[in-house]
Amino acid sequence: MGISFTKLGDVYYQAGDWENALLNYQERNKIAKEICEKIPENLSYKYGLSVSYERLGRNYEQKGDWKNALYNYQENFRIIKEIYESSPEKLEYKNSIAISYQRLAGVFINEKSVEDGVKNFLLAINIFKEIVTATQGKIIYYVYNFSWNCDRVSNIIKDHSLFQLLDKAKVKALRQEGYQAIKPLAEQGLLQEKEKKLFTKLSDESWYIF
Repeated sequence: MGISFTKLGDVYYQAGDWENALLNYQERNKIAKEICEKIPENLSYKYGLSVSYERLGRNYEQKGDWKNALYNYQENFRIIKEIYESSPEKLEYKNSIAISYQRLAGVFINEKSVEDGVKNFLLAINIFKEIVTATQGKIIYYVYNFSWNCDRVSNIIKDHSLFQLLDKAKVKALRQEGYQAIKPLAEQGLLQEKEKKLFTKLSDESWYIF
């Protein structure tokens, strides 16, 4: 039943119907909490609860409700961090905590807490880099996440002159890492449209002139 609410919520979310998406995500979250209260030691159920908070946060973000987005992303992070620390070798959990940092970063940026946003993006990048290394850069989804975050944070630092967080040389090096990670996949013709757009952005040599 809980999974059905998630799937239905996703359908409404993709259609841009935030209100009906929210109702279904809230039902999913309610069921997940009840299950975890009964069986608190089950990591799979905990993971489902963390995902339900992530969906709620994402939906509130689309609605521009940053307060509720932040609360739900923080709950997602709290739970997934606990799960990850119990099974750090599992890529699914490692990827989830990286995405959780990324989600938090996005809210902080929109709430004008830019430095906090950058710090969370950098934490996400470090974990995504570990995943890309572990998978030998062959899985497009992981490479895209890593390269996208490199692009995003390098632009933010440059645009806001936050070189006290990462100096110019390191910002440029970070962007290059994102480029080098996705380049082999581009050369093999494996990228879809959104990945191609990202590769084009990262290929722009004029970006480095500052």
